[in-house]
Amino acid sequence: MSAPITELAPATSTPTVGINLSQSTNSIIEGNSGTTYAPVIVELSAPSDKEITVNYRYQTSYASGGSSETTTGTLTFAPGQTRATIAIPVEGDTIYEGTDYLRIVITDATNAVVVIDGAEPGRYNYMDLRILNDDVEETPNPSVTVGFPRNSTTVVEGNNGPRTEPITIELSDSSTQPITVHYTISPFALDGATDGEDFIAESGSVTFAPAKPKQPSP
Repeated sequence: MSAPITELAPATSTPTVGINLSQSTNSIIEGNSGTTYAPVIVELSAPSDKEITVNYRYQTSYASGGSSETTTGTLTFAPGQTRATIAIPVEGDTIYEGTDYLRIVITDATNAVVVIDGAEPGRYNYMDLRILNDDVEETPNPSVTVGFPRNSTTVVEGNNGPRTEPITIELSDSSTQPITVHYTISPFALDGATDGEDFIAESGSVTFAPAKPKQPSP
């Protein structure tokens, strides 16, 4: 009588996780309003009997020169699941900004190993998303001028404490693009007001939003 044969279950290795570039959207049109979502497909190299979590981040690079912003999140793969999607929100507007870029990066994972770039065909730990602007760049209007509605004003100094005096700056016409104006506060004569006693000398800027021809200074 032969001895019984015992079959051993095959050992499961830790899967790798990466972004599938061919299945992901690497460019999207911004649109004029609302929110559009660009799908980024994240895949495991093999199913797992464990829950897997994957952390990611993406950072915006603004063509219009705005400050960059970093967003983070976590994807969760249920046991047996091999694909999940990062939905990147894209906000539409009607302002010309050029092309913006997002870099989506997988930072780390639990129960999986982030793929090393080039180790597996078509799957990487990051991808770049282009946000295509569909608005028409308008030629700046050279006839738009900026200035004060009057060139002098009178302020009562008072007996104590500081006070502020609003000074209005105007455009001659509205603009479809933001306009930034820089200013400096200083005495205009040698025997005029004294900095620190009569006024505070400073420099700054005000920005006119599109289609707003008047803007009070800070």
